[in-house]
Amino acid sequence: MRVFHFCQSDFSGGAARASFAIHAALLDAGVESYLIVNERSSGQRNVLRSDSVWCNFTAFIVPRVVRRFTRLLLGGLAEDFSVGLFSSGSGLGKFEFRSDDIIHLHWVNLEMLGISKIKSFPGNIVWTLHDLWPLLGGSHYPRVISGDTRGFRVLVYKCIDKWLFRKKSWLRESKSISWVAPSSWVKRWVSDHRSISPSNLSLIPLPVSSSTWKRTCCFDLLPVCLLRKSRDPLKRLILFCAPGGTRDERKGFGDLLDALSLFKGRDLSSICLIILAGDESTIHKNVPCSWLRLPPINNDKAMVQLYSICDVLAMPSKFETFGLVACEAMFVGLPVVSYRNTGVSDLVVHRKNGYLAQSSNIKDFSVGIEWCLKAAGTIDQAWRYEKSKEFSASNVAAMYIDLYETLHMRGCGK
Repeated sequence: MRVFHFCQSDFSGGAARASFAIHAALLDAGVESYLIVNERSSGQRNVLRSDSVWCNFTAFIVPRVVRRFTRLLLGGLAEDFSVGLFSSGSGLGKFEFRSDDIIHLHWVNLEMLGISKIKSFPGNIVWTLHDLWPLLGGSHYPRVISGDTRGFRVLVYKCIDKWLFRKKSWLRESKSISWVAPSSWVKRWVSDHRSISPSNLSLIPLPVSSSTWKRTCCFDLLPVCLLRKSRDPLKRLILFCAPGGTRDERKGFGDLLDALSLFKGRDLSSICLIILAGDESTIHKNVPCSWLRLPPINNDKAMVQLYSICDVLAMPSKFETFGLVACEAMFVGLPVVSYRNTGVSDLVVHRKNGYLAQSSNIKDFSVGIEWCLKAAGTIDQAWRYEKSKEFSASNVAAMYIDLYETLHMRGCGK
């Protein structure tokens, strides 16, 4: 049995890192697994990208042209919006896919795989829901349009979104696609919206290695400016991570700033906000405390050091399918404050290893930050021991292998 994973990248973003971890877990379990990407950061085995200059040029230029056109047409509504009409996957020509192969899709946007290309794959397809794009129109998460809802761009957005939703109807109806929810929140959302048949949906968490994500006292990979901040015994470091930048409304950076502004029991001069996201030009000038922006980190060891040196992870996301960053941070022992009703609520035990604020309640989120700052360094590690087995690579690989074998036994076909 061969398994072909498709993801835009092998390390850039949470979905990419998760897909790589699943692929690596399957390799360790003896499965013939391949990860096909457009952007390759690692030199790991069986991570494939085309050697053709033309294919790589196409994979580079097509998503940028489509993105530019979408932004001109939709303006700000183009954020977290993908059309999925073109296929620029640079590794597609390396293999002849057979009917007994498993095609495992992860995050295939930025025009890596178009909707029509997905339909042409032989055999069985497994799709892990790193976001909700496959079940919606063009948006990656449910969207509520604020402000003027009658403008030209809003009208165009609604038309395109509705058209894409209809075009993807075969995805939701197909019996040859098995869906995987990485958290019970995603499974509940799918069930509540009756997007797909419950019998076609499995719950399998993402693999997180407890041996990798553990607290360290070595900070040699962190920038000097951060080390200077950490040496101040009166400074408390609050970490905020958002690969898409601080302008991504879904990540809730504005909510975090408002929550910090509500602090009453603590002098804000003792707080430093560590921002692993975007660039300085996108960061709101009215941050109520000192802050430091870090460049992107594509190294697990550096991330472990970052989690270890901070006091709290603030995650005010409106939607998260799993919360890989939160899970990693909690394995390192960092308390997490997040909203309820996201995938993170599967991980955080309220007032035990973090704080779950009421959805969109900024005042409660501020209370959560205060609680986590007081609890930092005293978090009970029982959660870590409990989840180590559940999220282990061997356990996750075994669950996926069971799913693949079930598909073969069912003999599903298009």
